[in-house]
Amino acid sequence: LHLIPKNTYRFDQSDSSNSGHPLRFYLDANKTTAYTTGVTTNGTPGSSGAYTQIVVSDSTPSVLHYQCSAHGNMGWAAFTNTRNLTNFDTDDLSEGSSNLYFTNARADARISAATTDDLSEGSSNLYHTTARVRSALSSGTGVSYSGGQFSIGQAVGTGDDVEFNSIVGDLTGDVTGTVSSLANHNTGSLTEGSNLYFTNARADARVQAAIDTDTSFGSASNSVVPSQLAVKTYVDAQVDTADHLSELGGDTDDITEGSTNLFHTTARARSSISAGGSLSYNSSTGVVSYTTPSTIASIANHDTDDLSEGSSNLYFTNARADARADSRFATNLAASDTGDLSEGSNQYFTTARARSSVSGGTGIT
Repeated sequence: LHLIPKNTYRFDQSDSSNSGHPLRFYLDANKTTAYTTGVTTNGTPGSSGAYTQIVVSDSTPSVLHYQCSAHGNMGWAAFTNTRNLTNFDTDDLSEGSSNLYFTNARADARISAATTDDLSEGSSNLYHTTARVRSALSSGTGVSYSGGQFSIGQAVGTGDDVEFNSIVGDLTGDVTGTVSSLANHNTGSLTEGSNLYFTNARADARVQAAIDTDTSFGSASNSVVPSQLAVKTYVDAQVDTADHLSELGGDTDDITEGSTNLFHTTARARSSISAGGSLSYNSSTGVVSYTTPSTIASIANHDTDDLSEGSSNLYFTNARADARADSRFATNLAASDTGDLSEGSNQYFTTARARSSVSGGTGIT
């Protein structure tokens, strides 16, 4: 099916065979993405006046899939020959001879074959030339420079002694004199002398030498540190010598009371308790008493089960209701007749009603 841009196409769905098969347009055969631009529908498929309409423009995708929206793979494709490649990518287009697709191999090969000769010089990062290097150098006090060569006013051969008032820069070899600043130096620049540099190994050895492994703690030296094993062995031995608490010596009476965690006393326990409402409390004796209130401030959390029955307002029971009904019925019935009872569907007797229900037959009037 070919659709021409700038034309309107209406698909008639009024025939009964279209019932239950709404015609819709999609970007793919699996109906993942519906296409609705320029698409209008009218009525119910299978009924009079039903149709699906599409206005094709230059921006309409080059391929549209028309299918039943209720059933899979019930339709085909329409081609518009536009330049809109929606839902297509380079995988759908064959590679030409000029504009080749990118591959890592092609990129790697291109980079491998390139040199700085293939790269134009920019305005900031310039290529190296001897002339540029020489032009970037200059001489200072006591030094002359020409054509890339520096000179000073005395011989500086390997066997010559050269004297300077001050030197700024790095020196290699044996140097005599004084250094005016160590700002750009650290211990890595200084050979170790009698004052040894710190190392973990030296520190570990020093600490190990100061650890005392004597488990009896017989030494009174303040220059050694007991090892963890020595402390544990000593404490275990002291605990093992006591076979019950009394031999450990003392009780809480031997401990001075602090200011925060106080010892328990009856007076302190009683003074820490209070009561309110219907409860009263005697802090001297520790007795808590309850006084039944004469009135209830609120009945919001009560019901009739919480209230004792009085002598006048009695609670309802089925027995009481039945006895009351029986009593009233017996009393009223004794003093009443049919004149006190309204006529219902069972009608009362009257002479007229009796006569109207009787008729004569043959020979009887």
